[in-house]
Amino acid sequence: MVERLESIKGNFKELTDKLTNPEIIANQAEFQHLAKKRAEMESLVSVYNKYVSMLKKLEDAKFIEWIIDDGILPSVSSIHCSRFF
Repeated sequence: MVERLESIKGNFKELTDKLTNPEIIANQAEFQHLAKKRAEMESLVSVYNKYVSMLKKLEDAKFIEWIIDDGILPSVSSIHCSRFF
């Protein structure tokens, strides 16, 4: 599934790039065709990008939890409390 979504994302980028080509801009029929295809992909690519971003944030959070649990980095609460004692 991820491979398919990455492929769609790549196609979306290619279409975006093509829509800036002066030759395509000059050919209104081709421009409209490509713009329509791009618009059909836009919401899917947007949701996929958000999904990838959330996975990265989750991975970062798990890493931070791991280094706190292993004592490599003190927890925020222990840093905060140590200021007062």
